[in-house]
Amino acid sequence: MVNNVFGTIIKGSNIVFLDIPYEDYFSKYHELDKDSASNLTTDYFTNKGKDIIPDIVDIEYDDYENKVKITAKINKSFENEGSNINYPHILNR
Repeated sequence: MVNNVFGTIIKGSNIVFLDIPYEDYFSKYHELDKDSASNLTTDYFTNKGKDIIPDIVDIEYDDYENKVKITAKINKSFENEGSNINYPHILNR
């Protein structure tokens, strides 16, 4: 399912927008809630090789586009958990 997630990252920002087709989201999750959105966002970045901690800002269903939209703030890397907040450079591939 993570392959059907379209992510948008604003350069210079730690805010990420994820769009997921309705059918794909609800094939794995049963509720539109922050816990499910956090799990999906973590899986999305893990599959991209990024160990980050997402903070879900908003999650909504867009009836017009038939998509679930997640807005997440990237707080810090798992590997830097014991140190000061370190915003990961998530634009590097």
